[in-house]
Amino acid sequence: MKTNNTKKNRNDTRSAKVNRDQKNCKKEPYIPDLFDKPAIEVAEVGVPLDMEACPGTDSNEPTLVDKEHYGKIYTVTDGSFYTIRLGIHSSSLGVGSMNEDCAVVCAIPTTSDKTQRLMALFFIPEIYPVKFMDAIWLHAKNDRQFKLEYVFGSAALESNNDSRAFPLRHDAITEEDDHIMILQNGIEGEIPAFCTFAYDFIRFQVKVVFEE
Repeated sequence: MKTNNTKKNRNDTRSAKVNRDQKNCKKEPYIPDLFDKPAIEVAEVGVPLDMEACPGTDSNEPTLVDKEHYGKIYTVTDGSFYTIRLGIHSSSLGVGSMNEDCAVVCAIPTTSDKTQRLMALFFIPEIYPVKFMDAIWLHAKNDRQFKLEYVFGSAALESNNDSRAFPLRHDAITEEDDHIMILQNGIEGEIPAFCTFAYDFIRFQVKVVFEE
């Protein structure tokens, strides 16, 4: 009889715990408009406020850089593929900071070195003759010599909220001297006249190849 009472007490304890868990997991009541996304809201352009003139540039035609992101150094490894984004780090909740009339030129070195500089210049009609520049440096472990190989077809204009991208034509990529050049002089004529497009970055991929 004592054994049966013990089993009954255990079962009662388990039942009470299950009831408590069910109460704790009970869903909150639905309240209209509390969790709904609005039918319309303003998508703002959040341009960084820490822009400054790049030292050594012409004061009459200055080149602006984002001091928080410009010139960062990243360590790379042999055989790895990397997605590179150069541009304006605007608000990820808004729209792109550059429109279809802006032009961009990007340089990817092709010679072997211990450190490689990837650079992009953006020409924005609204602030002409001022330009915007972004650049990063890639450095190999153990000071190894390495070169970069562009991943064919990877170049695109991309917004910071990652909701859209505009792939660039293959003829936008050329080789000049010791650099691969990516040039996009606006996208007028490449999108329908009744559409618009805004972006923040030029995005592309490279493969790192160490020298033997």
